[in-house]
Amino acid sequence: MRSPIAAVSLSSLEFQEKQAARRGAARRSILVVDDEDYILVLLEEILSNLGFRPLVAANAVQALELLAAHPVDLIITDMDMPGMSGLELLHRAKQMNPHLPVILITGYGIERAAKAAQKYGADAFLDKPFHIQDLRFCISRLIEQ
Repeated sequence: MRSPIAAVSLSSLEFQEKQAARRGAARRSILVVDDEDYILVLLEEILSNLGFRPLVAANAVQALELLAAHPVDLIITDMDMPGMSGLELLHRAKQMNPHLPVILITGYGIERAAKAAQKYGADAFLDKPFHIQDLRFCISRLIEQ
């Protein structure tokens, strides 16, 4: 059975997006980190449409540089990336700011993500491919309370 949030129609989602923008969500910055360009472009567009200010990084090193230069309200990161993994990024980001929420995304199984989330302190996780409504729910739960 699908969760109620997943059953939201597109017109309802569009209404929520407009409401979020009116509430000032545009002031909220979200850092998106993924080594796949199409995921970065997709999430950047989705987050912009939801009324957020997305920052994008193609790897964890770029993400740490952005974190040092720009305050963010949330990080969305892929778990598995070449070089420094999303898990290491999560660990370092939490050292910098223990209260910064982090969402892990993975294409390699939700069980693995759940274990990593518990071990490394991720605040939420999503399995690729994910539904926009599920992403929106996670963001809402973490930074729009």
